[in-house]
Amino acid sequence: MKLTLSSAGNPDHGQNPFLPVFGSENNYITTVSSFTEATKECLAFIQRNGLGGGNWTGGNIFNDENKLIARVAYNGTIVEK
Repeated sequence: MKLTLSSAGNPDHGQNPFLPVFGSENNYITTVSSFTEATKECLAFIQRNGLGGGNWTGGNIFNDENKLIARVAYNGTIVEK
């Protein structure tokens, strides 16, 4: 499975919503083997980059056919599509 790890500025705090949060890692896609691993990766990315709920834009999980199958919410909850 593929997992998106990304952030965007929060306009409520005067940040540009079209760019990653200033000073954070670049947005990227990684491979995971389970929903549990996806949750761990997302929560680690959020923590490393000091993201708030309004900055978290990642967490989309795609299968091998690039179909969106789930999303990891800011709090680590998995929401299946």
